[in-house]
Amino acid sequence: MATAVNAGARLDRLPISSFHYRIFWLVGAGMFFDGYDLYVAAGVLASTIQTKFSTLPQNLQFISWTFIGMTLGSLITGFVGDKMGRRFTYQINLLIFGLASIAAAFAENMTQLIFCRFVQGLGLGAEIVVGYSTLTEFVPPKTRGRWLSMMAFLVVAGFPATALLGYLIIPTWGWRPMFVIAGVGSLIVWYLRKNLPESPRWLEAQGRTDARAYLASRPVEVELRAIQQALDFAGETRCALHIVHVSSPEGLALIAAARQRGVDVTAETCPHYLLLNESDVIHRGAPAKCAPPLRDEPRRLALWEALRRGAIETVGSDHSPAPAEMKTSKNFFAIWGGIGGVQHGFELLLSESSATGQLPADLPVLAAVLARNVARRFRLGAHKGVLAEGADADFSLVEFGPERVIGPQELLTRHPITAYEGRRSRARITHTFVRGEAVWAEGRLTGRPPGGRFLRPETKSA
Repeated sequence: MATAVNAGARLDRLPISSFHYRIFWLVGAGMFFDGYDLYVAAGVLASTIQTKFSTLPQNLQFISWTFIGMTLGSLITGFVGDKMGRRFTYQINLLIFGLASIAAAFAENMTQLIFCRFVQGLGLGAEIVVGYSTLTEFVPPKTRGRWLSMMAFLVVAGFPATALLGYLIIPTWGWRPMFVIAGVGSLIVWYLRKNLPESPRWLEAQGRTDARAYLASRPVEVELRAIQQALDFAGETRCALHIVHVSSPEGLALIAAARQRGVDVTAETCPHYLLLNESDVIHRGAPAKCAPPLRDEPRRLALWEALRRGAIETVGSDHSPAPAEMKTSKNFFAIWGGIGGVQHGFELLLSESSATGQLPADLPVLAAVLARNVARRFRLGAHKGVLAEGADADFSLVEFGPERVIGPQELLTRHPITAYEGRRSRARITHTFVRGEAVWAEGRLTGRPPGGRFLRPETKSA
């Protein structure tokens, strides 16, 4: 089991994608307001002089304390960033800047405004430093120069924006709205950047091997690149392709686009991508580790939407149990990656559908992705995946009743570890039949002797 993160190499190999543009705009939006604020002083100070809110010496103090704050902020932020992380540092700097800007708009005298400006300067100086450094940690060296030049353009773009807004606002409403714009805009960006990922390079440099570091080392863009490569090869060779463990709606979009181009491709996801999210990895730890890792909640919900509209053809258990010693380590990267879920995956999908009010509409959807579509894709549709005359009578009976909490005491696997411990389920599989004979009934195996048969795919899809 690999224990190294290799974050830099992973990031540098990523093709430019929506991931990089998302990072760029999240960072760049804050940098734009930094540029805006750098140039706001001219219009504000002209207005304060005109309205006798300030004197010329006070205006000079305003400018001086701005740059004192910027100098201190730029000196301090590097040490804080190395200690606390790029994401934390960038967010706290923007929060300081935004709150100080709002406070400046309500200053009762020039002394208060100068103090607010000093605090703004702390956030402003720090933001500029960590903004550029954060971007460089995500973009590959080959194109880093152009990304930084685009970032610089956003900073400089703050000048004409400030000039235009000052021309339109200050003569009528005074200088205070200029700070409100900077503060409110910065706080909106701060909120949007709450999902900004931590730099994997920083996590690796810190020797971080926890669950958060594992998630950061495997962004969805890595999955997308693998899917795209497989799709390209399938398109060139005209082979049939079945992509398993799709964890993101973006991956499904790539598959749908390839299908439109004539690629013979189908998509599979797993129950855990439909039932769990990345917070379960952080809070549950090893039982919820898999690859690709569990994604965020919006992506989980988007997978359900895709399932219901037919964009996911099959759902496979990806059952991967392991003994306790393989699921225990201080190094999360060294832990066996796999979720044992074959026992509860089906019933929890039914429970989830019931809890969200989607039953009985989801029943034919689940029957298709768990049975019919699987049999058809692997050319076993003549005997499997349907209840019809001449087909094998493989089916389960499910009962809905009071909620119960899933615990280790009911696990039937040799290694009783599950990511679903503590989940509530209303569904219970009462019977399972294979070729018409019960193999599971009322909570126990029936003792029927094994009777598996080797099945050959049909020459044509059923």
